Amino acid sequence: MTRVALYSGPTLAPPRQWACFPSLAEPVRFASPQTFRLLLQSPGGRLVIASLTRRTAPDELLAAQLGAIVDEPLFAAVSRERLQGEFEARYGHTVELLEIDLDSDAPLEQTGAVSRAIAAAARTSAQTSGAIPLPVLREQIRTRIAADWTRLRDTFIAGLDAESVVQARLSGGLTPALYAYVATTKASVRRNRAQALEIFPLLRPLITQPAYREVLAAVDAGEPLIETLAATCPPRRRWFGFCAGSRLRIWAPCRATWPLSSVCSGKFLRTGGQGNPAHGKP
Repeated sequence: MTRVALYSGPTLAPPRQWACFPSLAEPVRFASPQTFRLLLQSPGGRLVIASLTRRTAPDELLAAQLGAIVDEPLFAAVSRERLQGEFEARYGHTVELLEIDLDSDAPLEQTGAVSRAIAAAARTSAQTSGAIPLPVLREQIRTRIAADWTRLRDTFIAGLDAESVVQARLSGGLTPALYAYVATTKASVRRNRAQALEIFPLLRPLITQPAYREVLAAVDAGEPLIETLAATCPPRRRWFGFCAGSRLRIWAPCRATWPLSSVCSGKFLRTGGQGNPAHGKP
């Protein structure tokens, strides 16, 4: 895996690590745009998974530029689309930021690495007397490139914070948002965030939304979440769920006026209509 050397630009810090797939031994300019997968750990420690379509592979400078934007406090809580637009406006490159589980990412077909390798190998094989049948050649190349990707990805993951990787996986997957949320240096905050994501799975899509900063601050401080959720959600768009032991199972948003603090009853939070246990799951 390629790691960034110190960049001499006045405003850019080098990423902690980065990798490109498919990797190229030497810089090549393709006749037509090719798709590449970029893995990046920014100077601030954030995980980035990106897809770029261009005639040349991503280089050290591009990785440093993307890492710098990801770490800017101004863009800490904006959407991926906003970050993509800012990166294109500032540096002239089009990038797609992906919110996917790195453990299950398999960009062989998206990048076209297999098809390009098959075409090149087929031309070489046709020029030799012992030509390999195309199905056999295709399977051999797919196996080799899949192994290359797995090796590159595993090496990159090994360079991330090990404890944060474990907590992100336990909380739902090694995605950029979950990794950034649990990758904090304070042990108490790290513990609180991991427990909150386990007990309240529906917090996962909220961790990058500024509208829920009060909820996230309550998580970091170890404050009771039920009261905070009750105060944050509009009174007629609160959530209902079921409390099994100490774990709250939230089903979906609904219209209700009950206080969320009634979760301690261990029953459905809404006692009539759709939320009534007699009516089954909402």
